[in-house]
Amino acid sequence: MTRDDGDFTSGLAGVLYENGKRAPHDAGKIALWAWAAMRCMDYAEHDERLDCAKSVVCGHSRLGKTALLTAALDTRFAFGYSNDSGCAGAALFRGKKGEQLDDIYRQFPFWFSESFGQYVGKTDALPFDQHYLLASIAPRYVYVASATGDDWADPASELLSCYAAAAGDKEAFPYEETSEDYDFNLHAGRIGYHRRPGLHYFSREDWNRFIAFFESKQ
Repeated sequence: MTRDDGDFTSGLAGVLYENGKRAPHDAGKIALWAWAAMRCMDYAEHDERLDCAKSVVCGHSRLGKTALLTAALDTRFAFGYSNDSGCAGAALFRGKKGEQLDDIYRQFPFWFSESFGQYVGKTDALPFDQHYLLASIAPRYVYVASATGDDWADPASELLSCYAAAAGDKEAFPYEETSEDYDFNLHAGRIGYHRRPGLHYFSREDWNRFIAFFESKQ
């Protein structure tokens, strides 16, 4: 519905932005993809065969970022699931290893509003961090998946974001901080997490672990 590049004349972007030009606070491609996911929910609500009370929006990497934004903006989604979403997804910006705010904005500025660029070189000036995004979903269910070898996404930072999101409600993620770094599931709360062996990909194993979390909440 709009290409994954800096061309804002394609698809929906071409409808919204005259001559492909954005104002500083206008949406980037991630927000446009999230809007498209919400329109899929509009359709699903009119299909009697679907149980929208159990709806899931999910994605991997850049679309994991999109899934989190979609679930935060649209409470019709019962579950938001991000797989290896990393920087600007489930991972905290502050103290993160691997990909940094500066890296992602310089390579993919079109994913975000142009105003986000004011924080390049100034990560500590952010008025928020990504656990706010998880917490905004956590009155429902949010699931974060990491991979042990995905250093660019930084699985430790994704896990810390889950702890931080539940700081005011320990029942959402009822765990003490753990030093486990290989292969485990944390499925007891409204925030779910797993870390599996491997690299940056969306696997059958990821699906099966999420399905176990999903079924435990029915």
